[in-house]
Amino acid sequence: MFKANEKSMLNLFISIAETLEKSRLEAQTLAGLAGKIKQAADFLGCDEESAAFFAIMFVLQNQGKEEVNLHDIAEFLDYSFIHILEFRGVISALEDACLIYVKNRFADRTESNGYRISGSVMTDVIDGTPVVHLQEEETTETVLAGLYSIESSYSKNEMNETEYKRELVRYETKHAECVVVKNICALFKDDFESRILLYAICHWFMMGRLAVLWATDEKKLDILPKTKKAARMKSLSDETDILMKEGLIKRGVIIDGGFRERYDITKEGLKRIFGDEAENYIGTVAEETELEQTLHVLRKIAAIFEDESILCISKQMKIDRIEQRNRKLPFFAHMQKSISVSEHRSFLYACIHDRVTFGGDSNLNATLSDLYGQGSKEFNAEFRLFQEEKHPLLEAGFLELIKDEQANNAEVEVGDRALDLLFGESADLYKRKSTAKNIIEPENLPKKTLYYAAEVQEQIDMLASSLTQEHLCAMQKRLAEKALPKGIVALLYGAPGTGKTESVYQIAKRTNRKIFHVDIAESKSCWFGESEKKIKKIFSDYRALCRSCTTHNENIPILLFNEADALISKRKSVESGAVAQTENAMQNILLEEIEKLDGILIATTNLFENMDKAFERRFLFKVKFEKPTVAARSKIWKSKLDWLPDADAQRLAEQFDFSGGEIDNIARKCEISQIIHGTTADTAEIADLCKKERLLTSDTAKHIGFGA
Repeated sequence: MFKANEKSMLNLFISIAETLEKSRLEAQTLAGLAGKIKQAADFLGCDEESAAFFAIMFVLQNQGKEEVNLHDIAEFLDYSFIHILEFRGVISALEDACLIYVKNRFADRTESNGYRISGSVMTDVIDGTPVVHLQEEETTETVLAGLYSIESSYSKNEMNETEYKRELVRYETKHAECVVVKNICALFKDDFESRILLYAICHWFMMGRLAVLWATDEKKLDILPKTKKAARMKSLSDETDILMKEGLIKRGVIIDGGFRERYDITKEGLKRIFGDEAENYIGTVAEETELEQTLHVLRKIAAIFEDESILCISKQMKIDRIEQRNRKLPFFAHMQKSISVSEHRSFLYACIHDRVTFGGDSNLNATLSDLYGQGSKEFNAEFRLFQEEKHPLLEAGFLELIKDEQANNAEVEVGDRALDLLFGESADLYKRKSTAKNIIEPENLPKKTLYYAAEVQEQIDMLASSLTQEHLCAMQKRLAEKALPKGIVALLYGAPGTGKTESVYQIAKRTNRKIFHVDIAESKSCWFGESEKKIKKIFSDYRALCRSCTTHNENIPILLFNEADALISKRKSVESGAVAQTENAMQNILLEEIEKLDGILIATTNLFENMDKAFERRFLFKVKFEKPTVAARSKIWKSKLDWLPDADAQRLAEQFDFSGGEIDNIARKCEISQIIHGTTADTAEIADLCKKERLLTSDTAKHIGFGA
């Protein structure tokens, strides 16, 4: 049979406990255990009373006790519970020495606290190995954690208000030398509630977490005495609270788009509360940018907006309150100043949230339904204003409407004006703008000399002169005074290659204007309904570019519809099919946009005979480009090949009815030939190149020429 080692530390503690059981701590019993208790105390590194109570707790825990409290010890000793309370300090000493820990703490009934011996200490006793002694240093973090533990016990209703105050003040007295306690007590000596709030905020700050002081309508500031919550909540919401006035805390961003309010310690507050220790944490103070705060508020508004459990009328009231709370943020201040109807602002906020969060447009029907309720009187009125493009948000440039054959599928896109207000100088990163290849800068256009017939030259000069900044501003002002359309819309038409596009380039160069170049082929999507959206998008992008140019004191750009034959041709019968219906819809949109255009639009077309009459009357300037005369062709030859004798240039002009574009091709071939062969082409070689230029021999009227 194996026999227990009577000299082991395990048997020592068992022996002490068994002897003390039901002993009522009689003097004779304690005297008989003096040697063993001293041996246990030396092993544990504590005083003899603590060693004796440790032995009792050791045995009780190993008998299956989940945790041990003073009631259990009193029962074990058969000792009066009232008198056992005298030994509460002994238990605290064991806790301070990290030989036991609290598993379940009751701040208002400390005699009921449940203690356990840690597994590592238990193992040391069983193995007889030296116990590792820990010296738990008091730090600001541990003190704040203790304060927050008291606050949490109160919020869980584990103590009443009187006990709460008593426990917290007792703890403050015990840790009066802690820098945070000392400074907070000095700042708010007679303001118990302010001290509570600061302790909580500092604790969460030290933990690297957010200071969320209330979460829902059912649970608000529960660390405060219940009679003080409502008034304190209001002062915090109104930002009139003493902690804010003192510059110690600030209201932070909203959490998770929900209803939780957050308050952060400021850098100034950190210095005043943490003293010399502030330098250790100053870099971790939350410094949220204005944009971050604005986006979080928008997220909160969106959460309310989309919450189907909230009545529509209640939604607007909640959003109004949020706006009021955030009135110091420039974005919301500007919105309140620019948009008088609160429901319109709410609608815009929801659309901005969709754009920023999901990168997409907002469905008009669904978004209006969220705000007004499907089919309500307000819904119908707002929906109609959008469909008729008369809604104030559209007219002010905050939103753009993307129509659809099915009204319910119409979408609204956040306009550049709203994005500019939200993102400021970084707004260009968030705008859906045309690619750089579609924007032609005037400085990137090479200067060229164009040759026109006298009548065409006169019209081009008039168009170019009207587009100089001085004349354009005066002209648009006069037109507006007479209630006439302010937009300048011009059509350059004629056979292919007669210099129409290059004329637009040179006008832009002369008047220092960008060109927004539209590729019509790209706008004719094969997906039904997409083409109409793209036409709308072209004009919304153009308006955005105009606003950007105005902001940067640049001349408004020219919108160039190059080779617009397909867009301005005669409309087809609806019986022709879906493609015809789509093209007709595109033309209707184009006509509407031209009517309300405030900028400059120039279209070029080759098939002018097929142009719809509705477009003809909308073009203020209509310039027909004829094929160049012999004299003009001669000048073009000389401008392209300056070494060519005048007589040869004249003969080439008479012999070949070329456009400027064709002459340009011949000139390029001559340059290539010179690089390859090292010699300049003579007139015979040039004539040979001319004979090979055309694929067709028909007497086609060609463009006016142009030269470098």
